[in-house]
Amino acid sequence: MLSIEALGITYQVMQLVEKERNLLKLFSSINAEEETLKTLKGDLHTLELAVDPSTQIILYRDFQEWLLSDSPKFPSEEDLDGAALGLLRLQEIYKFYPEDITRGMPFSMEDAIHVGVVAYQHDKFQHAFH
Repeated sequence: MLSIEALGITYQVMQLVEKERNLLKLFSSINAEEETLKTLKGDLHTLELAVDPSTQIILYRDFQEWLLSDSPKFPSEEDLDGAALGLLRLQEIYKFYPEDITRGMPFSMEDAIHVGVVAYQHDKFQHAFH
């Protein structure tokens, strides 16, 4: 049978072994983080070499000037209505269902509602239903 003193020493050794395990886990996670940082620093350095900041500033200014000029031609409400009417004509002429026309196209719920509203406004109730 072990003495009380031997039991105390055994307990302390067990605690030290557990602390050592925890420290080894911590060091391995620190090493992994250091590797990630090295990779990110390398990527950043590559990007810095590839991108000239003065070019970025010029491009940004050009883009701002373009936005503020009369050049940007974003679709008006009239353009969108015309596109919706074009879709409706395709449906009428070729007997398409809406899903046949819009397959593979980015067509949101708002787009579908807009087409339905245009169909309703032009008395094309069957197409508004679809």
